[in-house]
Amino acid sequence: MSDTARQAPKFPWDYDVPATAFWNSLDYRTARAFLSCYTEPEIARMDLDDSLTPDERLKHLRSILNYTFEAKTNEVTPASLCDVDHASWSSLKMALGAVEHDLGNADAYEAITREMYDKGANGGKDMSALHRLSGLLEQSGRYAEAEAAAREVLPWLQGHALLGCAESPQALGCMRVLVSSTWKQKRYVEAEKWITKCRSAIEKMRTGRFAKYHDEEKEQLESDVEALRQWRSQHEAL
Repeated sequence: MSDTARQAPKFPWDYDVPATAFWNSLDYRTARAFLSCYTEPEIARMDLDDSLTPDERLKHLRSILNYTFEAKTNEVTPASLCDVDHASWSSLKMALGAVEHDLGNADAYEAITREMYDKGANGGKDMSALHRLSGLLEQSGRYAEAEAAAREVLPWLQGHALLGCAESPQALGCMRVLVSSTWKQKRYVEAEKWITKCRSAIEKMRTGRFAKYHDEEKEQLESDVEALRQWRSQHEAL
């Protein structure tokens, strides 16, 4: 989403990741999550070696995040960083989760995401973390769990004060989880209905406040649908 994120209008989740050799090899969402934890002067002082491999870069970012997390935790001890500065705690956890995900450490990513869900602001649940968890569950083949999580989070996304409609990129991402998770439970008729809902939302997106995401969302959905049809052919042939 990096190219799209640079287009107007800007939304809070858009971030102009520097177009440098260090960042270009990393996932945009991971770079955004990391950079959002720091000020520009702090980033300028970091030693970001372009000669590192992508995995080495991720491990370097993880070490920086862990150092920051420990330093901020020590500043508030014996209190909890989660309680004292939930925004910083959440940003650092999200960035750490993104790094673990890209390193292929699925168990670590899931543990961080579940912790974030359980420790939302003001003692509540973090529904954004549940949104990410639903995608992880779908990717790991736990389709019934993914469906349950996505069904819980979708109304929250559609009613969110910032998003507030079915055609936001986040709501569409959640609906794609429902498409895939119902399809791979072989409830094809229901999955087709979700596909129709997604296409309708994407068409509305064309002239709405999220118009800049239209082409990207349309391409992603049709790619997903094609992959699911191939999945069905393979599994029905067994």
